[in-house]
Amino acid sequence: MSQKNENIYHELLGLSAQSSKNEIDEAYQKAIKGYLERSSNVTANNDNANGIAEIKEAYKKLKGTVMDDKNATSVPSLLKQRKRDDSKIMSDNKESFKIQLKKSLIVIDNVDPVTTEQYRVLYTQLEQIRISNASKIFAITSATQGEGKTITSLNFAYLVSNEFNKKVVLVECDLKRPSMLSQYLETKQQYGLVNFLRGEAELSQVISSFSENKNLSVVPAILNIRDSIQLLESQRMKEMIDLLKKNFDYVILDCPPIIPVADMNVLSKLAEGVLLVVRAGKTKKDIVGKAVKSLKESNLLGIVLNGVAMSSKDYYNYY
Repeated sequence: MSQKNENIYHELLGLSAQSSKNEIDEAYQKAIKGYLERSSNVTANNDNANGIAEIKEAYKKLKGTVMDDKNATSVPSLLKQRKRDDSKIMSDNKESFKIQLKKSLIVIDNVDPVTTEQYRVLYTQLEQIRISNASKIFAITSATQGEGKTITSLNFAYLVSNEFNKKVVLVECDLKRPSMLSQYLETKQQYGLVNFLRGEAELSQVISSFSENKNLSVVPAILNIRDSIQLLESQRMKEMIDLLKKNFDYVILDCPPIIPVADMNVLSKLAEGVLLVVRAGKTKKDIVGKAVKSLKESNLLGIVLNGVAMSSKDYYNYY
């Protein structure tokens, strides 16, 4: 690489000739994130494509990284990191970010005793499965959007980690329409699951624990993208789930709805059990039937009936 070209690459990423490898990584991630955020909200144009290509080329030359032309970043395998201890991969982040709640959950401080008790019932059911089948990875999905799958995932994960002292990690897998940070949580972390799957960040940079509940960790999506299936079915996703399973008692996948999104077909294969959230009085029976039928080859554990009047004894139903 000529000195002239190298200077151009440094200028493109806003770096000096004395920049360290970490500084090159940070500059690349910042530059590519800007393009990705813009292209996630509008249709990608030639300027965006050319800009990403130039950034990739600069990073490739400066770092000697082998790039994946299908993505905007390199995607190194986690297997290359296994020389280090698994727990160290999870925890060696220089800057530890914390997740905080924007608003209280039902299961905190027993705000709603009836509903909280039903979450305990759900826990006892899954705990039996976890112990008898050595299952740890549970996907929570819904037939359509707006059924309450994310708030169900949050309440369940919080109760299990806080009340039953289990190590729980909640992974936001709805990459097309992530809602955890916009509606329920807040964090100062820059990178999420999308960045990790694209190889822009390590696992230690995308996983955060709750300020008031150290047993509960969260991997938010951060970015919303269109090409979600490609990332969800990647080897890097499989390796991450495997690593989380080794380090946590429960791995909860907050998944996208089944209809019309195809992502759940991929995620159901990663999960060892699937829960389907259905909002009472909203979802038609034929839609629920279609969703259940689409999951027939996966381990469908049951249906969580959400939004039933508090006086009802059938707040949660299992089939």
